[in-house]
Amino acid sequence: MNSFRSGLFRPDELHRLNNQLPRFVDLPLYIGQTRGNNIGALASKLRRLKVKYGIKVAVVDYLQRVHPTTPRRDGARYLEVAEG
Repeated sequence: MNSFRSGLFRPDELHRLNNQLPRFVDLPLYIGQTRGNNIGALASKLRRLKVKYGIKVAVVDYLQRVHPTTPRRDGARYLEVAEG
């Protein structure tokens, strides 16, 4: 990971990375740009994508902008996110 963060790869690391790159080039990519989602809606959308496309990984950027389905009084964000 340090090599990725710094952008400086040893020759053997660069060779291994280049050998594995073709595995990732042809993978399907879905980018959803829906605003104002709550965790329940996001989970529902991911379940539909799983059924339709067989996705195995989901990356959520700006998780702090996803609203909880039911806000918690104690403000425990990790529990709000875990609800989905």
